[in-house]
Amino acid sequence: MSSEAALPRRIVKETQRLLSEPAPGISATPYRDNLRYFNIIIAGPTGSPYESGIFKLELFLPEQYPMESPKVRFLTKIYHPNIDKLGRICLDILKDKWSPALQIRTVLLSIQALLSAPKCAAATRRGGRPPRRRAAAPPRRLPAARPPPALPAGRPRPRAAPTTRSRTTSPRCGRRTKIKR
Repeated sequence: MSSEAALPRRIVKETQRLLSEPAPGISATPYRDNLRYFNIIIAGPTGSPYESGIFKLELFLPEQYPMESPKVRFLTKIYHPNIDKLGRICLDILKDKWSPALQIRTVLLSIQALLSAPKCAAATRRGGRPPRRRAAAPPRRLPAARPPPALPAGRPRPRAAPTTRSRTTSPRCGRRTKIKR
């Protein structure tokens, strides 16, 4: 397990600052046995649909931190366009826009701001416009079934003999089988 002496000085300083000067609405406490893991509690921002919510997150600092972004995910179930059902967060600074100049505090404030104003990736790719929806194709009409031709009175309809046709693959398992019809 990691001890405070084995951690880089930057992580120790950031942790001390998070504990001594917490950001409003954000609580971050490191695990006792591994100081690279944090329990995060974020209060829903005022004026947002998440206003009265309390959200639990976990944050992990990889060995390459600060050259690599921290790993953050929601533990509390949340319905948000930038958070998937496993709690993974789609935020540019956690992906390709990460910079070693950013800190844990900045990441947590960005996540809190994301709750206030969701960012739709599809909208930003199109220059701020929402994605266009494709027009649904009209339903196809099937041709009307024709009645069987009339037979002379008193003659029974001939039956088809059962046949065995081989098919290359079965629709269920993909094995070569012979299907009786």
